[in-house]
Amino acid sequence: MKRSRISRRSAASGLVRLLLCALALFSVSLPLQAVTNVTLNSVTSPTAADTNVTGVTVIGHGFPSGTIPPANVTVSLNPTTSGGGPSGTTMASEVTVESGTTEYVTFKVPASVTVSAATSYQVSISGATSTGNAFQSVNSSTLIVNAPVAITTSSPLATGVVSDNYSQTLTATGGSGTYTWALTAGTLPAGVTLNTSTGVLSGTPTAPGASHFEIKVTDSLHMPASVEFALTVNHALVITTTSPLPAGAVASNYSQTLTASGGLGTYAWSVIAGTLPGGLSLNSATGVISGQPAGTGTSQFEVKVTDGNQDTAVKVLSLTVNPAIVITTASPLPTGTVGVNYSQGLTATGGSGTYTWSVGAGSLPGGLSLNATTGLISGQPTGAIAANFTIVATDGNHATGSKQFALTVNAAIVITTSSPLPQGTVGTNYSQTLAATGGSGTYTWSVSVGSLPGGLALNATTGIISGQPTTAIAGSFTIQLTDTNQATATKQFALTVNPAIVITTSSPLPQGTVGTNYSQTLAATGGSGTYTWSVSVGSLPGGLSLNATTGAITGQPNTAIAGNFTIQATDTNQATATKQFALTVNAAIVITTSSPLPQGTVGTNY
Repeated sequence: MKRSRISRRSAASGLVRLLLCALALFSVSLPLQAVTNVTLNSVTSPTAADTNVTGVTVIGHGFPSGTIPPANVTVSLNPTTSGGGPSGTTMASEVTVESGTTEYVTFKVPASVTVSAATSYQVSISGATSTGNAFQSVNSSTLIVNAPVAITTSSPLATGVVSDNYSQTLTATGGSGTYTWALTAGTLPAGVTLNTSTGVLSGTPTAPGASHFEIKVTDSLHMPASVEFALTVNHALVITTTSPLPAGAVASNYSQTLTASGGLGTYAWSVIAGTLPGGLSLNSATGVISGQPAGTGTSQFEVKVTDGNQDTAVKVLSLTVNPAIVITTASPLPTGTVGVNYSQGLTATGGSGTYTWSVGAGSLPGGLSLNATTGLISGQPTGAIAANFTIVATDGNHATGSKQFALTVNAAIVITTSSPLPQGTVGTNYSQTLAATGGSGTYTWSVSVGSLPGGLALNATTGIISGQPTTAIAGSFTIQLTDTNQATATKQFALTVNPAIVITTSSPLPQGTVGTNYSQTLAATGGSGTYTWSVSVGSLPGGLSLNATTGAITGQPNTAIAGNFTIQATDTNQATATKQFALTVNAAIVITTSSPLPQGTVGTNY
């Protein structure tokens, strides 16, 4: 009302002022006048102002008479506290006479006076009337300059949860008077509304999701500020772990993390009904069920999860504990042979799901590997060794069982019997044992190429070639040796079968004479190697002997006899032949005519 009042002296003095102004136009100069001191009262309207918006009115006393154009009035603003903010000046927007020398000066706070918080300023004025009468204030009035309107709530806003009460108060600073809030872009989550007077977002969210929207706040002078906000609504708290839980195994480390989704903040876990298997416990902060199960069986229990808003969710879970994993394959493993395919499957019981196999300590013999999926040890060993190593079986829940194994790899099979084999003789028992080294277990012998001489056979178990050859031959054949693990070795042999031994010396033997040197060498054919001669039946005439090496019967018979005896010839392979001989030893020669002889006559036959 006061700012709109028309000056009561303006009508009476208007003509005078116009005349004075006209005179001033035609005057060369006017005498200097003293500066009039003006006393300011407190700011009257308003006591707090927004920069460049609010019209501020200050009342002063003692203005000089005359019209005062607003453009002639300079308003200065300086912070009450040194360094409290920037200073500034502006021109009055209106000057109104109240009464006598009391006038209202209205202005707006200049844009240069911008503060971050409400700040106290001192207001002073100076200027001149239209006729040039200068004036200035001798004191100052106090004015609170407000900061610009600003929304101080940060984005994103606190998360909400479906079906949970939600309340978030938006805050602002600066400006003047009361705030009015409005949604200017985007949409709020379903179930949430904005209170335009309090700036409170509240309600019960009905659907999960992330919302983006713009909120504007306006102060009493309609100065706005806007901020884009994000608000996420989580779905209701729920335990997402499925039941049954992965199975455990007795005495094996077990660890299973329970999971949940939705809700707010951190989760706290607890068992509210039933019990965990013996040896296991639930970590309330992490939701991890861990430990070493102490016994087999299936347990049922109910777990509860509580979020930061004290919302809860529950679920019944079951957990089966199987027997401990036991590797059932016996040790030592079957023996292997260098260069021969090896294959041995490992087996286990207990645990859960399928097994994964690995070597936990030591190493397999060179050339062998372990199939992690099937547990098969296979390959071709590259060197003879007695190896020791540990095998680990891990089930689908990472429970483990281990066992130490020994595995011997023998040298490759080698047939050590040399070729050619000892000779045989037709009709004579033959026996030759084949020998070998390396390989595993027992040997099995066979003829793989060719055939043995007629009458001979190979014992598959002992490796003995035996029998009575039926035909003289120079044969060759290949022998194959197979061990328990089906490792094999082969070797070619030559074997000669000679004809049967025949003593070729005729009977009867030449006669001998008592006291006269006798010598008769026996002869034979067939057989193998050298012969050994002997008397097998009967005996030689007295004084005679048989040379076992040469077959010579020698000596001086000492008795006249017609004897019969059997001679045996034995070859190197103990083949024999016998023949009966007759040998007559005559008496020594004796001249039986008497002496003197009958007389004879010359010329007459005697």
